[in-house]
Amino acid sequence: MNKYQNLIILGWSNYDERIHDLFDVSFLIDVRIKVTFVDVSEITIKGYHIPGKFQPEGLAYEKILSESDLKSFIKMQDNDNTLYLLYMTYCRFSYNCFRLLSKMKCKQIYCSNGVFPSIPLQQRFSVIFSKVFSQKFPDLLRSAYVKVLMRTKLIAPINYYLETCQFSANTNECKIGNQTHIVKFNSTDYQRAKKDSSLPISDRYLVFLDQNMPFHPDGKLEGIVYDSDDYFERMNCLFSKLEEKYSCEIIIAAHPTVSRKCRYNDFWGNRKVLFNETAPLVKHSMGVIAHYSTAIGYAVIWEKPILFVYTDDMKIKANQSFLIEQKIGELLNSPVVRLNDYIADDLILTVDKEAFGFYKYGYLTNEDSEKRMNGEILMDILKSC
Repeated sequence: MNKYQNLIILGWSNYDERIHDLFDVSFLIDVRIKVTFVDVSEITIKGYHIPGKFQPEGLAYEKILSESDLKSFIKMQDNDNTLYLLYMTYCRFSYNCFRLLSKMKCKQIYCSNGVFPSIPLQQRFSVIFSKVFSQKFPDLLRSAYVKVLMRTKLIAPINYYLETCQFSANTNECKIGNQTHIVKFNSTDYQRAKKDSSLPISDRYLVFLDQNMPFHPDGKLEGIVYDSDDYFERMNCLFSKLEEKYSCEIIIAAHPTVSRKCRYNDFWGNRKVLFNETAPLVKHSMGVIAHYSTAIGYAVIWEKPILFVYTDDMKIKANQSFLIEQKIGELLNSPVVRLNDYIADDLILTVDKEAFGFYKYGYLTNEDSEKRMNGEILMDILKSC
């Protein structure tokens, strides 16, 4: 008999396929674990929503409208046999959820879902200062306040910390204590890559890992506004050069936050745009074009050449992302080029296998977990004594 019969996932957006795949939800449901997803966006980041509706058979779904609703929901659970999995980082938006679970002595899991390489300390300070000055003073005070509260007994340490790679050291994403169990886990992209990924594409193509750059809701949340006309003009110009150089086509692996699916190919010169097919697209491609997407993990796993690109607009308005992109390119020994003056004639797409191997275990998976599915790992936790 399982120690914990129920798994409740709290997310600050709606349920989507990333959550489904990362935690192997269908597998858990099949082995008779009651899985409930609780959407707490109304009391964390109000209005935050991933486009599309995805709710697999057997998944229970709850929409929380107030903190009192969440408290009532938790009280109704058999909390001796329930684990709460937090799909959100600890911050001023989510403090109320972490605090309530702590107060009600709920058993909690947190997953560090893969990480990006850290940027040099000097550059990190400049990013931090720019963020500080861009925040409103009350928001800045609350951010500092909740970080202080993490060090008090008001916030309980996580019971289980799912560590997806060597460098996924917790950096205030949640509270870790002496009794926290560190469990090796796989990142979303590594988990997806292990599943069947057949796609009937035989033509020569490069795949672009779309970031929904000008329209991403996270950008809007941070007050970043891109010049969309400039972005698409420069990207399409690059694509045309690469198509000519390699006698291939460019296929767009659309980002899950894209909302205008029926018109999205208009932005890309009527090129082929595919949704929810990123893993198989990368697997069968000649190579990958990217900004700083976590989906570069697929290219690393299947050893596909990567070309990183950026615009001046991206460098200025999302400097931290630009610096991370530069760092990833350096680690993978892959080119990082500025679109404003880029000419494709001298480009050679290659793979440094040693660098790719280092990145795989550093940022995507662990030797202890890579041969197992995440659902099996979660079952070990659910059955543990």
